[in-house]
Amino acid sequence: MEVSFYKIHIFQNDLIVANYLNSGIPDPENISHVSRKILRKHVGVGGNGVIFLLPGEEEKLKIRFYLSNGKESAVIHDALLCVSRFAFDFGLATDRQLRIETENTIHCIDIIDSKNFRIDLGIPLHTDTGKELIEIPDQDYNKRIKIADKVHVVTPVSLSLNGIVAFPSNMDASSIKQFSRQLNKSLKKEWSFQPVFPVMFSREEMTVYAWFSRLPVDFSSVAGIATVASVINGFAERDPLVHINQNDLFVQWNDRNNHVYCTGRPEYVFSGTYYADV
Repeated sequence: MEVSFYKIHIFQNDLIVANYLNSGIPDPENISHVSRKILRKHVGVGGNGVIFLLPGEEEKLKIRFYLSNGKESAVIHDALLCVSRFAFDFGLATDRQLRIETENTIHCIDIIDSKNFRIDLGIPLHTDTGKELIEIPDQDYNKRIKIADKVHVVTPVSLSLNGIVAFPSNMDASSIKQFSRQLNKSLKKEWSFQPVFPVMFSREEMTVYAWFSRLPVDFSSVAGIATVASVINGFAERDPLVHINQNDLFVQWNDRNNHVYCTGRPEYVFSGTYYADV
């Protein structure tokens, strides 16, 4: 089986885009087999996921997302940003907004320019209560966690994934990573949260740290979680510049509809053709 592909990078995700708009998707067994082989580092192309582009039922473009184990997965926002770059460059977007169909949802991506694309991450929720998060002055959104006889204040925020945000003080990246391990170990018993650590430069700019044992991870959502927590704790404006994994993105928490938006810049790595025995 011959697969023509483009490898596109965003944040810490290397994603492979395979265009089947004109040829139709292979049968499920073949697509699972090809996904496993093409994502292997040494004998394949290497990457964190394969995005198959297909004709949609309601829209021109539909995508399916497969992982290195050959299983189909829910589409992450990072993958949608990569598809948007490809779709724009190959004339699949005819106006300033691109509509992409997934299994259960239609996603609208705004085309800022030829390299920058904005995606709606949805409405943030307080993970403990499941209620919509709204910025209210003097409201306490935080939770206290005791680790090694010390109480830490954290902010639970859900935005596609469940995050728990802590604001490290006078800690370098190595110390923050160690603190992340402590949080993960402490929270395993009662929560399934991803620790996220914003380090503020100013009210308009931050660096966000988060460590994951496996990729792909929706780093767009990580940046959105960090922004929401920073805003409700009074540390940031609602539209900061966020640095994450040596990439820059803009996040906006809209005060009218309460949605969080992320503007990212996917970059091409290389393209080619992969041959897989099926």
